Amino acid sequence: MEKNKTYIKDEWEILDINDFNEKAGSYGRQTYAGIVKMYAEEIPKKINMISSAFETNDINKIKFEAHSLKGIALNFIADKFNSLCIEFDRSIFSGETDISKKVFSEICELSHNYISELNRFAASEEPDSDKIKS
Repeated sequence: MEKNKTYIKDEWEILDINDFNEKAGSYGRQTYAGIVKMYAEEIPKKINMISSAFETNDINKIKFEAHSLKGIALNFIADKFNSLCIEFDRSIFSGETDISKKVFSEICELSHNYISELNRFAASEEPDSDKIKS
């Protein structure tokens, strides 16, 4: 039996929890939590691949991973993170390497809290969870 949890918007810094509540209701809370967890695990991998590609100046790899990161991010409403991913994708495809490096740096800084909130949501939907875990 799935729990009908609703989370308060003020408890979340980055994610639009109303979007999460709606999607969790549509997909099933545990199923959606599994999707969220999968993406939370994928984001650091993408960031590491982009960092490595910047080190080797592999622009094609950066373009591919930037576009992929944007695709992952846009699965969830998180205005600031999404905007950064969109700008990063746009700037790298436009050849604006200096801008893309700056935006990527902002993505890296924000990603820790973003991933933390994704994991917090996913953990709260585990079968034995009665509350949001920090």
